Amino acid sequence: MSYKQSDIELGKRIKYIRSSLKMDQKSFANLIDATVSALSNWENGRNAPNDIRLKAIADIAGISVEELKYGNELERKKRNEDIEMWKRVLENHTNDLDSLQNLKDSNYLTNLMNITTKLENDISKIIDDINAGKLNLEGVKIKLDTLQTGLSEVSYNTYDDMKVLDANIASNKSTIDLANRKLEELGYTSASNDKTDAE
Repeated sequence: MSYKQSDIELGKRIKYIRSSLKMDQKSFANLIDATVSALSNWENGRNAPNDIRLKAIADIAGISVEELKYGNELERKKRNEDIEMWKRVLENHTNDLDSLQNLKDSNYLTNLMNITTKLENDISKIIDDINAGKLNLEGVKIKLDTLQTGLSEVSYNTYDDMKVLDANIASNKSTIDLANRKLEELGYTSASNDKTDAE
């Protein structure tokens, strides 16, 4: 069974009004003195409310009955709300991405510096100990083995941290791509936003 397109569009607007008020169907139905079954039928476009219910819903939304029935300002309001939401998502994840990238660069350089400094200090100590006659060849071997193990652990931890950061960066990039696609679907571009909103 097919339903009238006008009823389907009206149903979407009624559902949007209810959702924007964060009300379930039962609460909203009670508010307009209707049954849940009737409200469900309206929201799904099976039929339309009578004039009394239309007026009640329009009053709750703060719009005219004509706007409720035919859209216009309600659709514009929803579109602008969606644009603002996706702009916030885009801005938040762009900021997160910048922070993560800076953290990655900082961690990498810091760990590399730590590894280099440790290597230089430990080798210098070993050379000093050899020159002072404190180490025999076996002692040198043990020291170098210990040094190699320590450096391997630092390198492994650095690599592991990088993998986690890369995964987080990739996730933020995906969300940024999604936000950009949603904004494009809604007709938003930063250059034309003022013009679009003014229309």
